[in-house]
Amino acid sequence: MHRLELVAWAGDEVSEGSYASAFATCLSAAGTAAQLTRLSAGALRFDLHTEWLRTMRWLRKLTLTTDNALHIAPAVSALTALQSLGLRSSGLQLPAEVRLPTSITRLWHLKCYTADADVTAEAIDALPHLTGLTCLVLSIAPDMPPAALSGLLRLQLCQLERSDDPDIIAEDFALPGGPWLRSLRWLSTDLNAVLSSTAALHAATALECVSVAALPADVAAINWQSPAAAAFFNWLAQHPPLQRLSIESSPSLDSAPNLNASKHFLVHLLQLCRRRPALAVHFPGPTTEGQSLARHLSACHRF
Repeated sequence: MHRLELVAWAGDEVSEGSYASAFATCLSAAGTAAQLTRLSAGALRFDLHTEWLRTMRWLRKLTLTTDNALHIAPAVSALTALQSLGLRSSGLQLPAEVRLPTSITRLWHLKCYTADADVTAEAIDALPHLTGLTCLVLSIAPDMPPAALSGLLRLQLCQLERSDDPDIIAEDFALPGGPWLRSLRWLSTDLNAVLSSTAALHAATALECVSVAALPADVAAINWQSPAAAAFFNWLAQHPPLQRLSIESSPSLDSAPNLNASKHFLVHLLQLCRRRPALAVHFPGPTTEGQSLARHLSACHRF
């Protein structure tokens, strides 16, 4: 056996500690009995501890998910064969002696999503050492230094997510320029971040897909008649490799409080579609099921 997917859910009849202990015993035994190369472990309603990682030195892909605390053991630094690491929890616990493994030079995929600002900072500190990364999913950090991304010359997919934690929301975050952008093919980030990054995006000569999280509050706060907004949409229209633009919006922009604020934003989209008719523009359905981007664009065209 080289692959294991294990998810455990703690019911009310047994203590969380008992579930956590049994879960750890099971994983430790699996690691001892087999040379596991792929492991996905999920813990629902109880903390996930990872001392059992010491038995899994062959791992190439590791995904750990819990809706409680995730405790990373020092043994993670010994997983030198690891190529893909995914960590998601409501609270990621890294003891002082543990760092995200900069010694794992084969790592090409890193996903670290947590509401813990300190853990996000740990991940950012590790990035300059993980030069083999081709895929990165990370919470946006307001003080992310340019060097954190500038050394990732193989990066093809970059997703910088907005966190619910106000301490790590970066409304003014901008992508750094540099050679790292040349290999980028897919970018997903916050609306404020992408609008601040138009100058840098000119260097992303291979970029094919841009996905933008456009929350109504952000749309309402931005001056869509500004030179910055015009520059971003001009770049979208004039960037030949671009094949897809995805606008992720929730709740819907067409609700009464949001429509007036978003109309200039939608006009930009309409003009983009006219300039690039072959461009695939994905815009999620509004509050009424089945309505499409065409209805939005037709409505804004009347203003």
